Amino acid sequence: MIRSRLSSKLFASAVTVFAALTLAIYAVSVPLIKDTAFDLEERAGRAVLDTVYELTNRIYLDLESHRSLALEANRLRLQSMVDLANSYIDSVHRQVEDGKLSLEDGRQLLFDTLRDLRYGNDDYFWAADYDARIVSHPDPDFQGENMADQLDDNGEPVIQRMMSPP
Repeated sequence: MIRSRLSSKLFASAVTVFAALTLAIYAVSVPLIKDTAFDLEERAGRAVLDTVYELTNRIYLDLESHRSLALEANRLRLQSMVDLANSYIDSVHRQVEDGKLSLEDGRQLLFDTLRDLRYGNDDYFWAADYDARIVSHPDPDFQGENMADQLDDNGEPVIQRMMSPP
C-alpha cells in the first residue's frame, strides 16, 4: 500500500510536471508559430502582389508598344494613300498644262476620281476649297456644302484647322 501511494504520488507529480511543461511549451510555441505563419503569409502575399504588378506593367508596356506600332503603321498607310492621291492630282494637272485636258474637264475628272477612291475600311478622300466648300465627296449630300461652320467636339472649326499649315 505504501508503494502504491508513493507510486500514485510519483505518477501524479510526473503527470503534473508533464502537464506544466506541455502548457509552458504551448504558451511559448503557439504565439511564435502564429507570428512565423503571419510573416510567411505576408511575404507570400507581397511576392504575389509584386508578380501581379510586374505582369501588369509588362502587359501595359506591350500594349503601349503595340498601340504605337499600330498608330505608326496607320500613319504610314494613310501617308501612302495621300501620296497616291497627290500623284494622281499631279498627273491630271500635267495633262491640263500640256493642253490634253481643259481646266474644267481636268477638274471634273479629278473630283470624280477622288470621289470614287476608297482605301482601308471603306475610307475615302474628299476635297474642299479654301472657303471650306466641299468640292468632292463620295456622299452627294455633302457636295457643294459650306463646312466653314462645322465644329469639332472642342468647338474648333474642322476644315480650317485641316487646311492650316502644321
